[in-house]
Amino acid sequence: MESYLTSDEILEKLFNFEGEKGLNGAILLVHPGVSQERIDKLYKRLDEIILKLKRKGYSFERFY
Repeated sequence: MESYLTSDEILEKLFNFEGEKGLNGAILLVHPGVSQERIDKLYKRLDEIILKLKRKGYSFERFY
């Protein structure tokens, strides 16, 4: 997994980007199906991501 980033690294990049440019209108794609080799699965931290973004004033909408 040459371009592997840990969940911590991904979250750091996400929140650095948010701090610089904001995320209004952004779509965050999180794949639930990841390699068995990846034991650090980002989707398991989705609640943490949502809570942190809500605390920053973001809201979420479901699109069908």
